[in-house]
Amino acid sequence: MKRTTKGFTLIELLVVIAIIAVLIALLLPAVQQAREAARRSQCKNNLKQIGLALHNYHDTYNALPWGGTTGNGGDVEMALTWRYAILPFIDQAPLFNQMSLIDRGPSNLTNWVSGTGVPFQTQVIPGYICPSESQDKILSGNQVGGDCSVPSICAISNYTGSAGTCPPCGATSPMESAGIAVAGTSSSKYYGTYDKGDGIFSQGSGAKMLTVNFKQVTDGTSNTLMNGEKTVYPTGAPPAGFANEGTNYSGWLSQWGSVSSVSHGINYPGRASYCTGIQYGSRHVGGAHFTLVDGSVRFISQNTGWTVLAAIASRGSGETVGEF
Repeated sequence: MKRTTKGFTLIELLVVIAIIAVLIALLLPAVQQAREAARRSQCKNNLKQIGLALHNYHDTYNALPWGGTTGNGGDVEMALTWRYAILPFIDQAPLFNQMSLIDRGPSNLTNWVSGTGVPFQTQVIPGYICPSESQDKILSGNQVGGDCSVPSICAISNYTGSAGTCPPCGATSPMESAGIAVAGTSSSKYYGTYDKGDGIFSQGSGAKMLTVNFKQVTDGTSNTLMNGEKTVYPTGAPPAGFANEGTNYSGWLSQWGSVSSVSHGINYPGRASYCTGIQYGSRHVGGAHFTLVDGSVRFISQNTGWTVLAAIASRGSGETVGEF
């Protein structure tokens, strides 16, 4: 009696493989979207925690912290930015206490660029980094104190304070080109140098800095930006047309990257120099997350108009803001 062997033919096997390949191709984007949704949710939570920390800081000191200075005015503590100031309010009190032991006098700026403060620059704080950020958590670049000639390595941060409409330098911003007035003059823009900004934070040289009380936010705390996202592009590896940020702008202790302005939009292309190199943006598609002064977090589209951006960035300009 002749025996027969049952099994798949080659054609049947190829059909099964093709079906499996199609199913994987259909499922993979869904898996990737689910992962990105989880990352966006975590990013939103990071900004929520930052907002709560700033509220707790305000409750303690009756004002929000400074943005960040170059330290040239003698107050090196201010050069460490608002991210340092709120450490005790984000469950990082031990780190804050250790850093507080380092001499921050005006003659000891080198402690933070080449001395005992350097190890703290590489301290990765997960709550300051967006989960969608594709760059390394620690990058080479320049760091605190405004001394851009001293190289260092530091941990990054994707979250900055809102400097309102005040551009980072005297160059004409896209917002100005669109006919929208910005805060500051050609010699005093620099993200609201001293106390000239119209946002929540400012950055500049000197110890006289903007510190805002919630009572000053007369446009409404639910209509005013307090913090937002920015992307990190290390020196030598930015996309075409974007600035080489390095950690001079991306480090968690970097005063230069401690604040951002809506004057260059959200995910706006063409960042070719320092004057356009520190702006709002994210790895998320279509826009970026922002914390409002009331502590709520919103995802704001990169297609939001200049007029609306100017209105929600300023704390007391009196504009009427609709949906955004």
